[in-house]
Amino acid sequence: MIGTKDLLNPEWEPLEAARYIRDVRVSAIRPDSVTGHYAAGGFLPADVEMINAEVGQFLDVVTQRGGRLKCGGFLMNPIVEVEEERAQIDAIAAEIMPRFRSP
Repeated sequence: MIGTKDLLNPEWEPLEAARYIRDVRVSAIRPDSVTGHYAAGGFLPADVEMINAEVGQFLDVVTQRGGRLKCGGFLMNPIVEVEEERAQIDAIAAEIMPRFRSP
């Protein structure tokens, strides 16, 4: 993910790196908002929501919606245990995410 007009991590760097990574997808953190490096800091709720959505989509793809996750060295039951894990993760996220939102 790219922060538009990010001076610390210029936009061209991830685009160049992406050329060498198979099956990569590069997206801008709210391209309509020119917040640069600040975009990934979690200060603006809209930026946080966009980042969370992108990361969530990525994790769903690479774990086949959690079906490929291992628990204690064993593959979890993708029908029952994934839903239980997702509920636990959602509960933890609901508890800690307000700490990262701007007042």
